[in-house]
Amino acid sequence: MKKILYILTVLVCSLSIVSCNKTNEKVEKVISLIDELPEVISLEDESKITNIENLYNELSKDDQKLVTNYNVFVNKKESLNDLLIEKNNKDLANNIVALIDNLPSVSEFTLDDKDAVLNVSTSYLGLNNDAKKY
Repeated sequence: MKKILYILTVLVCSLSIVSCNKTNEKVEKVISLIDELPEVISLEDESKITNIENLYNELSKDDQKLVTNYNVFVNKKESLNDLLIEKNNKDLANNIVALIDNLPSVSEFTLDDKDAVLNVSTSYLGLNNDAKKY
């Protein structure tokens, strides 16, 4: 009976150590991926940021506290979000430019083009102030 109890104790301890090592490997992986991010983030880094965020979110709350460079990740993620907002604003502005480019020239303009002009005007007025800068 003592032998069985001993074997079970050793087995439980071994499993705990293996589990702990896997947890530490996951934490180290997240830390390493954050360290590998470039100093200046670009739109091309979006998949890396998303991957790190997913791996981080898979960690337990206690393990998340072990990610010592998480603040670096947060700053880089904010930089990416700023770039995504800027890209979106440029895309919105470019859509308005395309609508304007599709309008007829002044010499060819008729009353039939009234709806197209109103569409451009309404679309422009719907832009946020940052998009209007482009």
